[in-house]
Amino acid sequence: MAKIFVLITLVFILLSGVTIVQNSIAQSQISCGIQIGGIIRTHSDQQQYCIGSADGQKAANNNFQQHAQFNDSPPQSQDLNHTAAYNEGYKNSYSDEWNTLMNG
Repeated sequence: MAKIFVLITLVFILLSGVTIVQNSIAQSQISCGIQIGGIIRTHSDQQQYCIGSADGQKAANNNFQQHAQFNDSPPQSQDLNHTAAYNEGYKNSYSDEWNTLMNG
């Protein structure tokens, strides 16, 4: 009887661990609102998208505050260092931030 109790306890612990791991995986699949799909194929792509997203948002805010024109292109001196995922995140967030600032 004690062996069955220990076995059931171990199974419960194992299943709880699997659930936690699955939840962690699910949470890591959505990083700054982006899921794997399209050009976002890996966790590294997600990270690059998020970095680009943050940079684009900051750039739009700075440009708007300085009364500069809309320009959702990442700085050209950095283009060679950025991935397609970074550029996509930059453009998307720049546009979103600019629209938010324009429309209140």
